[in-house]
Amino acid sequence: MKKTIKIMMVAITVMAIASVFLVPSVIAADTPKTIVETAVGAGSFNTLVAAVTAAGLVDTLSGPGPFTVFAPTDEAFEKLPDGTIDALLADPSGQLTDILLFHVVSGKVMAADVVNLKSATSVSGRILPIDTTDGVKVAGAKVVVTDIECSNGVIHVIDTVMIPPAAKYSVSDTGVAGFVTYLYNNLLGRNPDVDGLNTWAGWLESGAMAADTTVSGILASSEAQAMISGYSDDMFVKYLYMGLFGRNPSSDEVSSWTNILASGVSRMDAVKHFTRSTEFILLCSKYGVKPFTTDLGTIPETAVKAGTFSTLVAAVTAAGLAETLSGPGPFTVFAPTDAAFAKLPAGTVEALLADPTGQLKNILLFHVVSGKVMAADVVNLTSAPTVLGQDASIEIKDGKVYVDGAQVIVTDIMCSNGVIHVIDTVMLP
Repeated sequence: MKKTIKIMMVAITVMAIASVFLVPSVIAADTPKTIVETAVGAGSFNTLVAAVTAAGLVDTLSGPGPFTVFAPTDEAFEKLPDGTIDALLADPSGQLTDILLFHVVSGKVMAADVVNLKSATSVSGRILPIDTTDGVKVAGAKVVVTDIECSNGVIHVIDTVMIPPAAKYSVSDTGVAGFVTYLYNNLLGRNPDVDGLNTWAGWLESGAMAADTTVSGILASSEAQAMISGYSDDMFVKYLYMGLFGRNPSSDEVSSWTNILASGVSRMDAVKHFTRSTEFILLCSKYGVKPFTTDLGTIPETAVKAGTFSTLVAAVTAAGLAETLSGPGPFTVFAPTDAAFAKLPAGTVEALLADPTGQLKNILLFHVVSGKVMAADVVNLTSAPTVLGQDASIEIKDGKVYVDGAQVIVTDIMCSNGVIHVIDTVMLP
């Protein structure tokens, strides 16, 4: 079989040479050669040339370019499983073309440039990861010869055929892939490409990144920066509200954030604040992704940044518990939202704040459990001992979790000294 393949390769190579050299027979020795001519003349890229010819890419790679080609040797092709080359040549306009274009980068990227890059984009739009920790590897292939200059670009020789990663996720998926697709559509105005979806969704699923760092990473991309660099602060604030929360901000929200940005706060710091908000936490909860796992604040700091626990924060401060809940803990807090406090009878909050060390303090301590109790633990319990000394009942009903009658609407908001679960009702001991 391999002998047959080699005979076929030689035949195709001869045709390639004929197609390339149907030009005046006398060419000056010092005339620069195109990428295809250079590959033919080298004698160690016969399979590559045959593949390029079969895929109809000779004219393209003989064009003005410039192109950078990571060229696998014949030995690199021989490392492929038996039958792979036959299968690729049988469908030259399909996977073979995809693989070949995965080896080509637009522009002339010399070795001195490659070593300073983390990735490059192939002409097919796929991402080529670059690793310089031990020599230079591009998409896992080792670069063995660099800077073979051609009239229309440069060749770097690699020891392995680079295969584009298969799509692990789909834009129609829910969960991590759905979250990434949501961000791409709202922040970049398009669906994620295969590599973008593979990368971001994979990091989210593995826990290597959380939702906040995914947002920051996408916004730091050259594509996003090119789009928003000309935005005024006013436009940028509106862009964040629409991109992250799918809504137009109020005039007060725009005014508040434009003033913050005008005071010297960077846009990326503003993004970080947005990703600590309750709206963002709720968005992440919808897709089942963790909102943030690094640069964690204490429980009171997280509650302040979330923006929908103003009454709770005021009550904790009045009761003298802010310092306690900022201590090492760990604590688990079932945190009622402002809307939960608003459900209390008129005048209740004012009466409680008038005697902060009495009933108010007892109510707040009834919302705190010693230790870090995650959602996966809560669903296996029938009660939880609060620091007040009374147990809060836990009930699972219709797939929802209720703590002393209050529904848990958001779980596992990580803090540096514990965890917050958001509830929709104030629990009264």
